[in-house]
Amino acid sequence: IKGKKRSVLVLEPPGSKIEAVIVYVTLPCFIPISLQKPAVEAIAKYLCPRFKAKMFVLYEDSFDIPQINSVEDWGHEMSSVIEALPFQGKFVFVDNSIGKAIPAIWKLESRLAACVIINPCAWFNEEFHGSPAHKGMVKSITASLQPY
Repeated sequence: IKGKKRSVLVLEPPGSKIEAVIVYVTLPCFIPISLQKPAVEAIAKYLCPRFKAKMFVLYEDSFDIPQINSVEDWGHEMSSVIEALPFQGKFVFVDNSIGKAIPAIWKLESRLAACVIINPCAWFNEEFHGSPAHKGMVKSITASLQPY
């Protein structure tokens, strides 16, 4: 995308004809992908064989983060990455991005078979992201994760 390679974790059942696609978007604002990966792999191990699904996991390295300055930029970046994935048609969107994927969900609405939004903390408006309070919250949570 724009001349840059993006990292994407791809999980699928061996030897199955793929009939469904799941796109799981996670941003490690609080929990790094290294800690999320075992849980995401367990979910894929359960879901993918049952639904003959391939799961694409998009995380921090999937996006050109230095070029993102707003929630709208996140929407454009995420939808661009998803549109570049090697599949056509409808898919299930799983959003674990603390609300940053909402604009992408609306952009991709016509392609969604379903959408699941995981929100373990809160909905933040655009003004909150990057504010001193947001930076303090991220710093505090990041410090608590240092042992991991």
